[in-house]
Amino acid sequence: MEQSRFNLVKGSRQRVDIMFLADATGSMANCIAKVQKNIIEAWNVFSKSTNWDVQLGVAFYRDNGDAVPFKVLQKITGNQKLIQDAVNALIPMGGGDIPEGQMGALTQIGILSNTGWRPGATRIVAWFGDVYGHNPDKINGVTYTQVGAIASLVERNINVCAFSMAPYNQLDSTGQATAITTACDGESHVMLNVATQGVVTTIFNYIKGVEV
Repeated sequence: MEQSRFNLVKGSRQRVDIMFLADATGSMANCIAKVQKNIIEAWNVFSKSTNWDVQLGVAFYRDNGDAVPFKVLQKITGNQKLIQDAVNALIPMGGGDIPEGQMGALTQIGILSNTGWRPGATRIVAWFGDVYGHNPDKINGVTYTQVGAIASLVERNINVCAFSMAPYNQLDSTGQATAITTACDGESHVMLNVATQGVVTTIFNYIKGVEV
């Protein structure tokens, strides 16, 4: 039977949890606006085309000097209103220097109790941003590294796919996204120069296994 990039059979009623992890710094304003507009419609199309039991969550990261460098806005849920409300709460701001604070976010997303990963579900972080991260990174007195982020994700069986957004397209310019996604699944899951138009559909199609 036809399978996704994460070895999920498309015609089988499997649990699939997808945490959208967004770079919510100022340069991501156009991308976030497209996600806010299209996420529910794209989710419905995706769910019907796979027959999976798909639930979503929403989280963001900014930079280590920002007031809120990382937050889970909505744990994994099947409630479309809660997801739309969470995405609407993504406010692009901050980001002082070029690198951002994703190492802290990727480390914590598997640890925190408010992520809501369901037992037995395939866990996928759909990470989208436009710039690589500080490594190491110090947030609120805690140091985060790429090695630590990988260890946290692997320990909790979380797959990661990464989407480097146009026009800056620097999410993987230091090889971070390739290293993290490969460590989690044994295969690189990175898309480069992703257009803001239709970004949610692009993410869902990638997970499904459609060539985009």
